[in-house]
Amino acid sequence: MANERRVRTNFLSGTITNNPLASGGTTLSGAALANLEAIDSSEHVAVILDPLGAGNGPEIAWGTAHTASATDMTIARGKEGTTGVEHAQSTPFIIGPLTSDFIGLFTSSTKPSSGDEFVGQAIYTVDDDEVLFNNSAGEWRRPWKMPWGVVGVASITSDASNGASSTVTDISGLSVTATFVANRRIKITAFANQTAGGSSGDVSALYIRESSTTLQRTTVFHDTVNSIHVTHMCVVYLTPTAGSHTYKISASQSNASTGLVRASSTYPALIIVEDIGPNGAAA
Repeated sequence: MANERRVRTNFLSGTITNNPLASGGTTLSGAALANLEAIDSSEHVAVILDPLGAGNGPEIAWGTAHTASATDMTIARGKEGTTGVEHAQSTPFIIGPLTSDFIGLFTSSTKPSSGDEFVGQAIYTVDDDEVLFNNSAGEWRRPWKMPWGVVGVASITSDASNGASSTVTDISGLSVTATFVANRRIKITAFANQTAGGSSGDVSALYIRESSTTLQRTTVFHDTVNSIHVTHMCVVYLTPTAGSHTYKISASQSNASTGLVRASSTYPALIIVEDIGPNGAAA
């Protein structure tokens, strides 16, 4: 994305020396521009033309190329919801803050998407209570270096059968599907109480899986028949590829009799997927 970084400067204003600056003109001239720093292809500076509306009306332009000490600057016209209009010679201009320089209030479905967004622009989405920043790809993201928190939770509150004879069986209701971006580290936690029926010496197992791939497993030896509330907690750390992933809990027991994953409203079985931070450069 070109000219994606906004340059800000204090106390810079002047008058247009173009005679006139036509509605489609792409070069702004003014003696005051000699005090502006250089602007390269990754930067822009926001210029308000006719800020008081004394002429044809205020317009926001982006200065997209400028050489230090020069009195001319290349500009992109009619930015941030304004229209490019003709401005007479001696019309004032200022380089100053715009509404987009402050944290704007939006909803998750009305985030700005005009193409005039810039790196570091910040918004607050009132419906899901998030502060988001625009990145170099023009996407609204949470701060990259911070944990992004809970991605998804699934739980059950009634017992479910696990697989007998060491058959790994998915537990209905205990899966989380989410879409991830690259280079994020996640933590998956699985928790369940388990009963292995049949005979003492059974071994029960709890799995975190994606499809048929086991990502983590815990096993417990049951020393009595129908021993209950044997607790499994299973944790795995991953860096998923970009895209959609489904993580789930599965269970098994070694005996031929069917055991149970025990769950209730007081002691639910559950899976939690959390984003715990970056695992590399922003993607």
